Amino acid sequence: MYKKARLTGIKQVTQGLNEAFKKIEKGSVKGLIHAAIIIRRDMEDTSPKIPIDTGNLRASWFAVTKQGNQSTGGQFKGEDGSKEKGLHSQAISQAKGMTSMIINPTIVLGFSASYAEIVHEMIGADFTSPRVRRGKEYTPRPGSGAKFFESAVYRNKDKILQIIRKEAQV
Repeated sequence: MYKKARLTGIKQVTQGLNEAFKKIEKGSVKGLIHAAIIIRRDMEDTSPKIPIDTGNLRASWFAVTKQGNQSTGGQFKGEDGSKEKGLHSQAISQAKGMTSMIINPTIVLGFSASYAEIVHEMIGADFTSPRVRRGKEYTPRPGSGAKFFESAVYRNKDKILQIIRKEAQV
């Protein structure tokens, strides 16, 4: 005859694993937020930088996590300011909806300006010469150019992975 084996401590092990998973998730979100900060700062400090005419493109920056944390770029100005502010609110709502459907720690980041994608992809455009728009002259931002977002992500890829790895450790 065989003796029945009895396992003890399963409840404690399960509880310990659940606590560890929560710490990993919390740390992962913290790492993702830190990554978004690094990307944003890099776009301000390293070429190609975010182009500036009115400042609305920079103001349209956002980062939203599944947990509801959010960061935005600033205030909208000029004739298009109220339109861009409305688009920004829509983008934040959409990002919140996207993150709520994903199980894993998630962050959605980008720019909500109606023209953000167009400006980002304007390879070969002259972002350094003064220009006139609606009768007003704009002074360009030195070092600004196309692919500002993509470049910042790629430049910081290794640093971002290290930060997320470090923050997610138990």
